[in-house]
Amino acid sequence: MIRLASAHLVVAVVLGLAPAALAQSGGGANRFPDGPGKELVEGACIGCHQANMITRSSGYTREGWQELIGTMIDLSHSADTRDRIVQYLATQFQIGRAHV
Repeated sequence: MIRLASAHLVVAVVLGLAPAALAQSGGGANRFPDGPGKELVEGACIGCHQANMITRSSGYTREGWQELIGTMIDLSHSADTRDRIVQYLATQFQIGRAHV
């Protein structure tokens, strides 16, 4: 029974690390540009989405990003975290800006 529990723990750890590894692997379209808030975006978004859903998006305004992430995660308890995520996304993935 202990071996089975250990195996489940290993699987859980590997699956937990998989989204971050996916975000950092592959071509430029799957990587987030460096900038303040990058780690927050990776932590908040990559658990549910592949990075290319953001990097290949057509972008949004700051208000658009705030509205969009508000439909996905509840950050009402942490306005600072929400603002940092929105600022990163609005800076790196804005409408009309080429995303590399």
